[in-house]
Amino acid sequence: MRGPILRAVLASVLLSGVALPELAAAVTRPYTVEDYLKQQRVEEAGLAPTGDRVVVTFSRPRQVGDNYRDPVPDSRLSPRNDLVVLSTRDGRVLFRAEGLARRVSMLSPRWSPDGQRLAYLVRAPDAEISLVVWDARSGQTRTLARGVRGAEPVILDARGASAPYAWNRADEIVLTRAGNLREEQAADAQAAKRRGESGSLSVRAWQTLSAPVCRPNDEVIALRMDGRSSLVRQGGIASVTLSPAGDQIIVAERTGRIAPPARTALAKPLAWGASAEPMLSTWSATPYRRAGATWTRQGPGVDGRGAVLARTAPRWGASGAWAVLDTVDPAAVDPEVRILQVDATASTPRATAMPDQKSALKALAAFAGSTDDPEPGPDLSRLSPDVRAMLGPAPETLSSAADGAVLSSRTNGVTSLWYVRRGEARRLMTLNSHLADLRAPHAEALVYRANGEERRGWLFMPDGAKGPVPVVVAGYPMNTARTTRAMDPDGTPELLMLRERGIAIFIADFRLQNAGQRDFAYTDAVDRVRTELGAAAKALRQDSRLDGSRLAFTGHSFGGYTAISLLAHSTDFKAIVAAAPLADLVSYFSETPNYAINQTCGPEQSLRGQANHEGIGEDLPGNRLFTLPGPPYAWPEIYAKNSPILHLGQAVTPTLIIQGSEDGFRDGDRVFNTLYRLGVDAELLYYWGEGHVISNPENLRDKIERTVEWLQAHLK
Repeated sequence: MRGPILRAVLASVLLSGVALPELAAAVTRPYTVEDYLKQQRVEEAGLAPTGDRVVVTFSRPRQVGDNYRDPVPDSRLSPRNDLVVLSTRDGRVLFRAEGLARRVSMLSPRWSPDGQRLAYLVRAPDAEISLVVWDARSGQTRTLARGVRGAEPVILDARGASAPYAWNRADEIVLTRAGNLREEQAADAQAAKRRGESGSLSVRAWQTLSAPVCRPNDEVIALRMDGRSSLVRQGGIASVTLSPAGDQIIVAERTGRIAPPARTALAKPLAWGASAEPMLSTWSATPYRRAGATWTRQGPGVDGRGAVLARTAPRWGASGAWAVLDTVDPAAVDPEVRILQVDATASTPRATAMPDQKSALKALAAFAGSTDDPEPGPDLSRLSPDVRAMLGPAPETLSSAADGAVLSSRTNGVTSLWYVRRGEARRLMTLNSHLADLRAPHAEALVYRANGEERRGWLFMPDGAKGPVPVVVAGYPMNTARTTRAMDPDGTPELLMLRERGIAIFIADFRLQNAGQRDFAYTDAVDRVRTELGAAAKALRQDSRLDGSRLAFTGHSFGGYTAISLLAHSTDFKAIVAAAPLADLVSYFSETPNYAINQTCGPEQSLRGQANHEGIGEDLPGNRLFTLPGPPYAWPEIYAKNSPILHLGQAVTPTLIIQGSEDGFRDGDRVFNTLYRLGVDAELLYYWGEGHVISNPENLRDKIERTVEWLQAHLK
């Protein structure tokens, strides 16, 4: 899950946003469900090398039919997008590709090196991804390839940037094309279901002792603008890296699997940003050189073990040599890492042992002449005070080229795109202008202590509050302090609407595992939930403006885990809302991830899911929540203690549960069934065809309105 997908999830799950703005004009009307459904987001922006054009992809307002049934793992949470090319001189639309009418999305736009062509991916309703190229000179588009891989393998361009494809020259693109789409039994889950319904063969056959290399027939191809293509390599492609000169590439393939440790935790190297099966692989890396219209092997290759990911893939150096990271024992808790440097003039690679993973990553980046530092934005100090005021308090640099840059600014949900050059700023487009007459609710920092540490939550009082008011506490565990605004029109409509109806909102600051804690330091999650949220509840009860007897809690995803833990172990709250909750760690560990839909990749993805489920929140960038010491059969007492569904016998708090039928967190109906037997006041909202985030507008409208009404009724 990466890029636009991660922004959509974090907006609704992490309840976070941009920096706190200055207060604007008074509220002129209440925030509504329709305001939420009409919102759009800028997903990607790319300034052409020539500086005169910028491409922008942005989500469209939610439409009937938006839901979780898209079978492409890396795009399930991404709404259908439109694409426009704008002139940076006057904001004029030069090209538009609309996804609404065709029910498609435009993804990953990339300019050619000369800036005269724009390539982008089109994801169709049947999940097939095509590569399309727009020619700025002729204004025409052409579809050059179908079956493009949209997530893995990793492709690094000459600058080391990762994308689903890369321009090799002005008239050539290197990409990977799916080989297994032509294999009947390797089709997606929906196609298998259709075959079963029609009476055709629909078996899925996996084996533990002969797990296949994932996608063994993928192809690396070099595609020219005249439609000709060259097949570079076919196999279980893990990465492709382009040389700075554009005439060489390194292809890394996964060649086998390393047996993971049976009873200890799977390795979870935070520095590498991934875990499990990509780590537990053997691989082979081979260089190729372009000669005319074909690609041939050039020089020695190298074999190794461990991860082949965006940060660990082979990298070219300035001298024409290349290097890659090799992990001696990928299953180790603190694995030994070497850098293998390959030179075409040497018969064997030069191996350099590194003291740790972070040092190896830093050395590899230095070898390639790159760093992990973000691209610097324009010098805003050169702008006049009036222009800086227009840009807002925290503009974000999206892309830069030549001596210009594209910036995004956001105020209470209204998003503007700017072109900045030589001390001047020009507005190119604005989204969500319908929110312009709303004011961001005022945030007050509430400081308290939990587990011997300072916590800083954000309190939003209702306008004109008189007398003690009830409070809805929203909580999602983090491992660092909340320094950003926590209520935003993009992801928290229920909270905004509740505040306008006289209920205070408190965004709790709580940690299940602190940042910097040793990777395998076990945290007692349920006890942490009780102490962290108990301290927050105590702080709220001590505020005379608040009615401490009328507290409610709402949480989504791992916030839903928090909600069910409070239901099982606390009576601090008068009502609880648990959306997409996790409650049973044993079933969570052992289930097949809902993205394991590919016949050949299923076993690999399942093992990857197990590693993520030992490190709870492992797949959230920089926010591992807590760590389990190993599998449940080795640590049953720890899994039992931290699975709140096993401790609901004393539950008494009225609870609203929200569940999507296709969600990977499948415990909503299980919790409801338990509460039904116990006779606890509970309601289950079960939305068919929805997943972890409710997305169909009719379902969204229903979910938001029911949640607001339910909390209002229980906080009377």
